[in-house]
Amino acid sequence: MNKSNTFKSFIKSSAIFTGASIFVNLLGYAFHILAGRYLGPANYSDITTILAYATILSVPVMVASVVIIKRAGSHSDKPHYLLSLQSYFDALSHSVPVLVAIYLALSGLGYLNHLSSSTILLMPIFVITFVFAQLYAVLLQAGKLFSPLSLVITITGILKLAGALLTPFFPFATPILLLLIVSNLSQIWLSRRYLLSHFPVHAEIIKKSPFSLRDPSLRLIFVSILGLILLNNLDIVLAKQFLTASEAGIYGVWSLFGKAITFSFIPLSSVALVFFADKESDHNPLHILYPSIIFLVICGTLAYFVFYLLSNFMVTTLMGAEFATLIPLLPRSAIFGTVYSLIYLINNYYLSQSSKLAYLPAAITLIILVVLLVMGTTLSNFTSLITLTGGLSLLIYPMAILVRIVRSS
Repeated sequence: MNKSNTFKSFIKSSAIFTGASIFVNLLGYAFHILAGRYLGPANYSDITTILAYATILSVPVMVASVVIIKRAGSHSDKPHYLLSLQSYFDALSHSVPVLVAIYLALSGLGYLNHLSSSTILLMPIFVITFVFAQLYAVLLQAGKLFSPLSLVITITGILKLAGALLTPFFPFATPILLLLIVSNLSQIWLSRRYLLSHFPVHAEIIKKSPFSLRDPSLRLIFVSILGLILLNNLDIVLAKQFLTASEAGIYGVWSLFGKAITFSFIPLSSVALVFFADKESDHNPLHILYPSIIFLVICGTLAYFVFYLLSNFMVTTLMGAEFATLIPLLPRSAIFGTVYSLIYLINNYYLSQSSKLAYLPAAITLIILVVLLVMGTTLSNFTSLITLTGGLSLLIYPMAILVRIVRSS
């Protein structure tokens, strides 16, 4: 595949997957609005707790995703490698002793968190199927099957929303959980079906784990992914800790607007990772990285002006007059979201190259933590500092590259 075709394929895959992901994210917002409104605080807290368990387990799943994508990109027989992983996941899904042990452990956690009886029984099934659904889906991503993957996540997103649509008639958590489990199982079945249809089995498939504890890149990937997750969630925790209850609530909305930009462009970073790691075609990954950075900067600039011009309308219409303090701060959230989008993108490039610069999200998180601990005492300071610190931290990447060039010369 020549450079022109590689870039065209990247553009097409990014457009399809990003469009589907934005649509699914909108379905997710609708899910939470309906579930929160009709379930009430107690039942809705059951749902959020269950989703939190799944999020916590996303760290090893995300690590596995990066490992699989990198190895698939450099594997001499990618179809055989992906099918061997599918066979391995199939074997894990039939390992009854392991599944029973995980089920009992998660049930115990559910009991300690005071979940309802029916929720305690269903929560472990949801978490287990959620993890497997993500693992099977990454096989499509590693195989560059972004059109099937987009269809899969759209179907499962619709099934998830269907559970919330039942809440006006069945205002308790069980129907939602059942449909969430069905959506996970659907994602598993569809992912397997599409993978086998694109990569038919022609030879004996050997079950193979994607992990090796001797793999030197495993620690790099784990620390990098953990840094990204902390970078994306630590601000809410700190705001709750150091701001007043009212300011923390307003900051949560400010952060939500900014992270809506980040979440919109994470699919672009995910597609880019696949192309960065691909060794099949003779292309320079920088030819994908640089245009992507320019695209994100342009989109972030447009978002800034949209937030600036429409901040009053967006805040008062969507959130209400009690959030009026947010109006002058809203344009800043566009910068915040764009900076985080760029960090995700650039970090995926360095992950694909197994560069130690992929440790930087963890370092950036520590820098932001220290700055906010010292000076983040008011809402205005908090938003200014986290935006400015994140932006300045981006400069660490080119500075680190410059230092490396100087040392090697």
